[in-house]
Amino acid sequence: MPTSPTERRKLAGFTLIELMIALSLAGLVSSAIYGAWSMGAETSRRVQQRLEADQYWRYLITQLRRDLSNLTAAPGPFLGSPQGWSGDIASTDGVIYSVAYVNKQSSDSVDVWRNVRNDSAEPSSGVVVYSAQQPVSFRYLTPAGWSDNLSGDDAQGAPLALEVNAVQGGQRRVIIGVEVDSPPPVEVLRKR
Repeated sequence: MPTSPTERRKLAGFTLIELMIALSLAGLVSSAIYGAWSMGAETSRRVQQRLEADQYWRYLITQLRRDLSNLTAAPGPFLGSPQGWSGDIASTDGVIYSVAYVNKQSSDSVDVWRNVRNDSAEPSSGVVVYSAQQPVSFRYLTPAGWSDNLSGDDAQGAPLALEVNAVQGGQRRVIIGVEVDSPPPVEVLRKR
């Protein structure tokens, strides 16, 4: 049996101060671990959002390039505005389709829809090709220079190039050249 006070204290366990210090240290370590985990989860969420945005962007640009390379001169005109455009494209089997790209507001974003319709009784079909917080805008290069709208006399042929602007986590701008018989003059491209 312990007789001295020092021996009794060693066998009695922890003091209240020792317990409080241990709990404080455990709380600090737990807070640091939770903070690091929380920051990692937030970073993972942002990376996932960015990957989805990039995937939508690549899909939009790929689809636009495909449609613009198949533009036809007939039967309908190419009409364009900052909110979208429409024109006729030819499929590989010679069927003419009317294609339209248009911004549509949804509950929490702006979606770019690609609508396709042919002259038969087939109904119009649409698919979202891009989704962002702000609308995509379009500009058109004509022999006279860059324009926000193509209608009337300008709408008789396809533009020489199409500029696509989208803002999501920074500005993105892509200019897509449309195959035409003669390339646009270099001065026109520099006027932008």
